[in-house]
Amino acid sequence: GGANQVSLIEAVANILGIKDTKNINASATLADLGMDSLMGAEIKQTLERNYDLVLSVGEIRTLTVKKLQEFQNDGSEEVIEVANGVTAGNNQVEFNKNLVPLETVVNMKKGESNKPNVFMFSAIEGFVSALEEVASKLPYNIYGLQCTEDAPIDSMASMAKFFIAKIKEIQTSGPYNLVGYSFGASVAFETGVALEAAGEKVSLVLLDGSPSYVLTHENAMKNRHSDNKVDHRDAFTYFVLLFKEMDYQVVFEQISTKKTKEEQLEEVVNILSDLPLNKDELKTAAKLFYGKLFVSFYYKPVQKFNGNVTLITAKDNFVSLGPDYGLKPVNIRFL
Repeated sequence: GGANQVSLIEAVANILGIKDTKNINASATLADLGMDSLMGAEIKQTLERNYDLVLSVGEIRTLTVKKLQEFQNDGSEEVIEVANGVTAGNNQVEFNKNLVPLETVVNMKKGESNKPNVFMFSAIEGFVSALEEVASKLPYNIYGLQCTEDAPIDSMASMAKFFIAKIKEIQTSGPYNLVGYSFGASVAFETGVALEAAGEKVSLVLLDGSPSYVLTHENAMKNRHSDNKVDHRDAFTYFVLLFKEMDYQVVFEQISTKKTKEEQLEEVVNILSDLPLNKDELKTAAKLFYGKLFVSFYYKPVQKFNGNVTLITAKDNFVSLGPDYGLKPVNIRFL
């Protein structure tokens, strides 16, 4: 097949999953635009391999679209060749064959009776399947907590209360061991705070996530708009892009042609109607996704967590929150 010539900015945008760079805030950093550790490593390699640009992790984290433009202008006509149709998306979310979990609690691993219980909180798609390999290697009794349709998504406190009730059905008193992945890190954190407030001892392990980390995704959405505002249409747009390779702005504008939120939700289903997905389940999944996303955006812990917190993250941290992801104090384990 043929090949496309891709400029420096286009190459970086492809890695970030951004197809239309015209409306991006030029002062936005790559971290603001949603760059995570994996994307950062890929961008670092691309700059070094194809453009002879050797930058530190810190420099890449604070790299702006404007600075990329300057690099591109300095390199004049330099381009790289990529195969037609090959793009690097930013979809860190993977849905299961069902779009909405049917069970709140999943027994992921049955250890010996004298081993502690570990409760794992899923990422934003609601399933704990992404944590199965991790669970298989741990010598504990492991339970996965999934966000089903009946889970309250009006606030992080409501979600924590919901999951505490499920945890108490398995283990009536502490100490509790909680693990949260990505979005689930915020849910685990608030659950830990609530359990501590009830007099329980809690240990937290956060896998590449924290309450502050989620805000980097909100900033990435804001920086797609000249007015730096974000609303439910962005969540619906992001949801569509989890299933289809489409331009963010095109999807956003198509959804925006509908006036009410319910009509916009119907438009989401309409855009995805050619896929073999159940429409009712698709609508429910989109509602849950939007609800959880904005709950995480608005979440600010009102109480301090006093227990042990361990953050596990990539060694080359491209997130503009510092190596502790805004958690202090915290034990950091780099992978």
